[in-house]
Amino acid sequence: MEDRNYVTREQVLAARDARAARQIQWLARYPETALVSCTMNIAGAEKDSPLIRRCFTRLAEKLEMMLRQSVLQREFFFLPTGPECFLAVRGDRLEVKRRCVQAEGSCPAGRLLDADVLHTDGRPVSRAELGYPERGCIVCGKPGKGCAARRLHSYAELREKTEQLMRAFLTETEPSYLADKAVEALIREVHVTPKPGLVDEENNGSHEDMDLPLMEKSARSLRPYFEDCVRIGMETAALEPEETFPLLRKAGLEAEQAMFAATNGVNTHKGAVYLFGILLGACGRQFAPDAIPAIPALLREAGRVAERAVREDFARIQAFGARKTTGEKLYLDYGVTGARGEAADGFPTVEKALQPLADGSVTKEAFLENDNLCRVLLGIIAEGGDTNLIARGGMEKAKRAADAARGLLASGRIDPDAIRELDGEYISKNLSPGGSADLLAVAIFLANL
Repeated sequence: MEDRNYVTREQVLAARDARAARQIQWLARYPETALVSCTMNIAGAEKDSPLIRRCFTRLAEKLEMMLRQSVLQREFFFLPTGPECFLAVRGDRLEVKRRCVQAEGSCPAGRLLDADVLHTDGRPVSRAELGYPERGCIVCGKPGKGCAARRLHSYAELREKTEQLMRAFLTETEPSYLADKAVEALIREVHVTPKPGLVDEENNGSHEDMDLPLMEKSARSLRPYFEDCVRIGMETAALEPEETFPLLRKAGLEAEQAMFAATNGVNTHKGAVYLFGILLGACGRQFAPDAIPAIPALLREAGRVAERAVREDFARIQAFGARKTTGEKLYLDYGVTGARGEAADGFPTVEKALQPLADGSVTKEAFLENDNLCRVLLGIIAEGGDTNLIARGGMEKAKRAADAARGLLASGRIDPDAIRELDGEYISKNLSPGGSADLLAVAIFLANL
């Protein structure tokens, strides 16, 4: 954690006053809820850094999960005086405080999180009200106020221990955290509605053997695999990128079996297994506690992980004329490289889809809205090369399907009814852009990072 953003005592006091004013506003806005006000317990004059923000965000999300489905509203405030988060939570204030105390004690880094639950008059619910002892010192674990009052530990000791806790927490939780985000992205994708030819909240598209609950079950079955992929990337980060791929491929074959077991043999997410495996492996390779890699750098790393193996695969297919899989047939007949080519090239279709987010023309929240994700999907379909479309309808029908998506985008008439018309066309021709749906899920995952 480099010395960069020092704040004065006056700034800290002003931030405290501003936080109290916001608390009053939230208490008035959500009178029937318990207000949880979260801050980070960081010693010294540097209260804000990428490491602090990242650790705080993950701790706050962990707290939100422990509060289960009772959070009505959440807002983060990233300030020079340190990150803050407000949660409006349904439920009894004492019970909410009990869960906050449990979250604070659920891991060593939880000692850095201060989660105050406020009474209606703005007073925090104390730990003593629930019979809990005061929190221990960050350095030695003894009652913290005594150590602080007598200044038993130097600033250097406090700072070193704080950094140690944050780095260890982020390193330990990265595989699980990214696995959750990958599953969330797959589930978010299937709920985007309407989608042409695909399972969504309105119909099953061109799939008689799939529905929304099955897609969700399939996505959740892949979580252990996603976690393994991140861990593989972290463990092989010192090796050449292509040396990560064989381990990912082995894990991917096992994941396919888990998927088929969960779906009774239905191929729901085989393309996603491949794409997310490589991407999560790249995330693991690029992991650093105090920095989130830029998306272009992450996608380039994914390309380096996959490139040599993919080129060797295509050379083998070309040399032996292998036609065992749909992908092999499409490559030999049309030169279509599908998911393998997308990964080896560094996910160019996904990077293009994310461009509005990268250039700041849309916010993350706007990008992830349902109607915008419908447009993103159409843009991905319009790029062509979806092996699912080609496999189901042949090259000509697939080309016309991509042209229809492109035409809809060009017309500017991208309302739900227009997409439903396209959905009807795809269903009548038994077309499904499953490969494009997988890339949409990847885009959702990256946007959430």
